[in-house]
Amino acid sequence: MVIGAGITGLACAFRLRQLGMRPLVLEASGKAGGVISTARRNGFLFEAGPQSPRFPQSVWTLIHELRLEDEFVAGDPRAKRYILRNGQLHRAPFSASGLLTTGLVGLKAKYLLLSEVFRRACPPAGEESLAEFVRRKFGDEVLDYLVDPFIQRSFLATREKWACTARFRHSLNGNKVGAAWYAVPFMHIKLSELPMPRSP
Repeated sequence: MVIGAGITGLACAFRLRQLGMRPLVLEASGKAGGVISTARRNGFLFEAGPQSPRFPQSVWTLIHELRLEDEFVAGDPRAKRYILRNGQLHRAPFSASGLLTTGLVGLKAKYLLLSEVFRRACPPAGEESLAEFVRRKFGDEVLDYLVDPFIQRSFLATREKWACTARFRHSLNGNKVGAAWYAVPFMHIKLSELPMPRSP
């Protein structure tokens, strides 16, 4: 028995079928796919769910086994990205200059972001989630309108339960000093202040 017909539940059921089993998939809602869905409204096509995940080889293998290669649509890396705040779309800032001019966050948040590399790090002793980490250094505004949209869009992750180094360790290997680009393309974070990975 598989509980939930989201992408994880469906993939699990498919693997069980490959092993010769006949799993029963239970879903509370009226459709399969979980948060991943497609809708057409007013002549526009809306794709809900993570839009730019980093697919490991195992996912590409699954796509091939399901014969979905022809339905896979690669995103245009040159396409503009926008973030909605208070009913208004703002161009996603992917540079320091974009951060200075964005209306997504106020002057205080911009100052904290751009000056972080020059400030002294004071990491906590225990574990820290992504949300706790960003709130401590930059505040809720940065978390809500700069970090969360990228995390949700790419990984559909839960910021309150996501430990930072457990997810970004691959980008820190070999780095001993200086600052790393962390979580979003324009955020400087000192490596010494990255929180410890959270236990499963």
